[in-house]
Amino acid sequence: MTMLYPIVLETEENGAVSAYVPGLPVYVAADSHVKAERAIRAGLDIIARLATLELSDAPHIAVRIGIASGLVVVQPDNRSAAGDTMVIASRLQGIAEPDTIVVSSRVHRLLQIRFDCLDRGEHLLKGIAKPMHVWRVTGVRRLTSRFQAAHMAPLTAFVGREAEVATLREHWRQALAGRGQVLTIGGEAGIGKSRLARTVLDELHDDATAWFTELQCSPFHTQSALYPVAEQLRLRIFGNQPQSDDALRWAALQDFLRSTSLPLDAALPLFAQLLSVAPPSTEPMLGMTPERVRLMTRQLLVQLMIDQARAGPGVILVEDLHWADPSTLDLIDHFIERMRDARILLLLTHRPTLDHALPA
Repeated sequence: MTMLYPIVLETEENGAVSAYVPGLPVYVAADSHVKAERAIRAGLDIIARLATLELSDAPHIAVRIGIASGLVVVQPDNRSAAGDTMVIASRLQGIAEPDTIVVSSRVHRLLQIRFDCLDRGEHLLKGIAKPMHVWRVTGVRRLTSRFQAAHMAPLTAFVGREAEVATLREHWRQALAGRGQVLTIGGEAGIGKSRLARTVLDELHDDATAWFTELQCSPFHTQSALYPVAEQLRLRIFGNQPQSDDALRWAALQDFLRSTSLPLDAALPLFAQLLSVAPPSTEPMLGMTPERVRLMTRQLLVQLMIDQARAGPGVILVEDLHWADPSTLDLIDHFIERMRDARILLLLTHRPTLDHALPA
């Protein structure tokens, strides 16, 4: 089992392995949806990586994962943990099928809007007095934003922000006149930044040519180059196409790029690399340095966003900029320099932890 540690440790995504029990890691976390989400994402990543692991002297290594959330007691000397939560996680692992994740009802309540889950009903677990309702995680839900994930139900009326809404509407009117606008909405979590930003959608209803694009930064991908841009493009170009069908995705990418003003020969290999689409064997390899790839990709993405405004005015909302990776911040900086005469309102929401000066 020691050989599996590097695979596990690479999937932690800012989390922490607090204890090992019989050779496998256990995440010990508070009752937090962020930490529970990290645990599930790590579990999905472990399963995916083990599926591609090639061993000359062993068959496929299957893994069963159980995740529970609650209080535990951690010994400071050896970091060993004890408590009902540890027992529940161990028992959930025991009823999981190979290469699956089973979670407790508490974890499911925290994250049912972020992950697709299959109801496995109630189980009587050894050492647990009452039957427990358990769920199997089947995948990550494709939601465009954390706001959408947190507000699946209808929203109540938005009150007490008349001055801020008026400022937002004035910036939108300036953008409609061809004077590109940048507006940042900063503050602590939960004060209504995303809700305020979405009030501009009411203005878009009056213009059939208006468009809206959202880029959602993620605390789990702060070092993944251009993550929010790539995720939005995948959703826009591929929809629900299977990720394993590279031929289908390559054809869809070609069709998309032909609908834009971007040069197909230059953009196709760069966008394929950005979106993790394997090119056909007949396609030549990219003969560029990594720096050249970065600069060319940035140039094409900026052009793609500017071109949208030629068809009609629009809003680009970048959520949670404090989690943006360096490449995304660099892209936004260059986009701001280019959008001054475009009919675009760029909205940026962030927490006070953002440490990046945007262009004036």
